[in-house]
Amino acid sequence: MKKLITLFLLTVAGATQAQQTSYLGLYYANPFVLNPSAAGLNDHTQAFLHYRKQWVGIEGAPETQAFTADWKIPNQSMGLGVQVNREVNNFFNRTSFKLAYAYHINLNDRHDFHLGLAAGIIQNNLNWQNIQANMGDPLLVGSTHSSSRIDADFGFQYVFDKRLEIGFVAQQMVGSAFKYEDAEAQVSLTYRLVNQYTSVVGYRFNFKDGTYGLKPLVMLRSAQGLPFQFEIGAAGYYKELAFLGLNYRDGIGFAASAGLHLAKRYQIGYLFEYANSQVGTQSVGSHEIVLGIKLGGGAAALPNKELKELQKQNAMLYEKIDMLEQEKEALKKRVDGLEKLKDDAKKNESALKEEEKRQVEKAARINVDVAQNTDENSMQMDTDFDDKLYDFQVVLGSFGSIENAKQMQKIVKREFGKETQVMQDGESNFYHVAMPSFSTQKEAVLEIMTLVKADKNQVFNGNPWIKPIEVK
Repeated sequence: MKKLITLFLLTVAGATQAQQTSYLGLYYANPFVLNPSAAGLNDHTQAFLHYRKQWVGIEGAPETQAFTADWKIPNQSMGLGVQVNREVNNFFNRTSFKLAYAYHINLNDRHDFHLGLAAGIIQNNLNWQNIQANMGDPLLVGSTHSSSRIDADFGFQYVFDKRLEIGFVAQQMVGSAFKYEDAEAQVSLTYRLVNQYTSVVGYRFNFKDGTYGLKPLVMLRSAQGLPFQFEIGAAGYYKELAFLGLNYRDGIGFAASAGLHLAKRYQIGYLFEYANSQVGTQSVGSHEIVLGIKLGGGAAALPNKELKELQKQNAMLYEKIDMLEQEKEALKKRVDGLEKLKDDAKKNESALKEEEKRQVEKAARINVDVAQNTDENSMQMDTDFDDKLYDFQVVLGSFGSIENAKQMQKIVKREFGKETQVMQDGESNFYHVAMPSFSTQKEAVLEIMTLVKADKNQVFNGNPWIKPIEVK
């Protein structure tokens, strides 16, 4: 019996130097089961169950069971996930539980980069009772060896134009060790988790505006210190509703797969693998099934790129609203200024009428009837004022306070681009907003006609008038 246990331990030691991690051929139906960087990548919460029975017909052949769930953190470029994996191999069982975190980087409309880390606990169980031997031996009856260690995986994925995908996964990065001993046989071994590496490259070809798709895939797997094992295949898609796959695994055999998406919520997939090696003559192949479900409001969730575009458009709208608010405020100030001028004009209306009467009586004011002076040929001149004896000053408004006069001066500059001056009348104490003098009455009348016709905002409270200035 000592020799049997010693041989068993040495067998386990040899097996552990090969691929230590489980293999699931339907990884492309649920990329997160292989690569932690896929957590939260699909903008909805989803859960999957995987089951693989290898080499059916051979007693104690490996079985793999896996459960995954992943989701996106709302309004963030991050995802979280849970991975539970169980492998059963006759006398050797292995269970792992890991939590995953992924960060998604959208470089631009064509380039995306994803990083992921999964960490947790892995437990190994050696079930001596599953060995077919003398079950009356106390060394074997009811004997189970169980131990747990920390484990971690790292993965990344680069996506170009939503077509090219390049992924890499490094598993068992901690390199934890399990020690098994048989005191009776004086045999012991250390079972160390060696680094496992997997690379996947795929490119999707779309046909008829994406109705049909074809995605060739290449996978390379290796354990630390061992040569690569390759896998090549392709998956065909129809409207994201169904897929068919075919692949070849180096040293193992061929596999065919198929899957359906039901009601945009459920997913089911099946894979059959036929081993073309010697083990194939002893079994009826390997079978694998996957079941998936989308949870929560995945249909209403916005993809990250569309969300960023909406946020960008929203920011632009806010900028436009801010500009309109500024223009509204500026317009309000202009209107308030005009209203203030009108209010001031009304308050001083009686005084202005007295001033007008005084100016007329003194023959010091020329009123211009813009309605009659429609053009240069029909203009009516005041013959009491000779161009040789007078200069003619256009007065745009008269005010009781210098503040209102200066406000009018600014408005004229803004509305008409005209330079003016504020002059105080010595007798009435009114402040006149006047333009520079013209040498002829006709020039002054033409200027008034131009200003009145251009006064769309009713700046003038009444028509401007001409003040003759005697030339000394």
